[in-house]
Amino acid sequence: MSNDVTVVWNAPPVALCQNVVIATGASCAAVPASIDNGSFDPDGDAVTVTQSPAGPYSLGTTNVTLTATDSFGATATCTGTVTVVDVTPPAVACVQSVNPSGNNIPKADKTNEDGFYLVTASDSCGATTLTLGGVTLASGETIKLTQSPGRSGVQFVNTMGPLAIKHFNVGPGDPLIVRTDGSGNTSTAACLVPPPPK
Repeated sequence: MSNDVTVVWNAPPVALCQNVVIATGASCAAVPASIDNGSFDPDGDAVTVTQSPAGPYSLGTTNVTLTATDSFGATATCTGTVTVVDVTPPAVACVQSVNPSGNNIPKADKTNEDGFYLVTASDSCGATTLTLGGVTLASGETIKLTQSPGRSGVQFVNTMGPLAIKHFNVGPGDPLIVRTDGSGNTSTAACLVPPPPK
């Protein structure tokens, strides 16, 4: 009488990870991403991989553990990172507006003779900074711009009236408002300033 014993030797899989950098989705939504860098099994067995946390991943860097499992249940792990970055610049606009006092409302067929402008900005990933000539503005704020011959650049003059409207003198050309988001992306918009009266 003889007993045959079959020994099956199973090599565990090899887990291979990489660090991944990916752009955020529309409206700063979380995005799926895989850190698997070709995990395999030396025996040629099928390998499944899972990640923890599984994602989708939000803006910033997330540490991720990958587990590779072969068809016999043997496992191996490795770690990597998923970094989601914001590469979309904010939206920004500077449009002609009316005098908040209600006087001298510009006619549609004329350039904004009063020099009032509405500045707006938005960003899908959150906080941004809006500036003109180094002065911080708020989205939805009305400002006044006056073209000043002989001056250069943008100079803050004062605030006007009970609404504390910021008044700026600007040199030749149209000044740019600048919007910067939390990731350093910037956008600009020109405020089309009418020429000074003759």
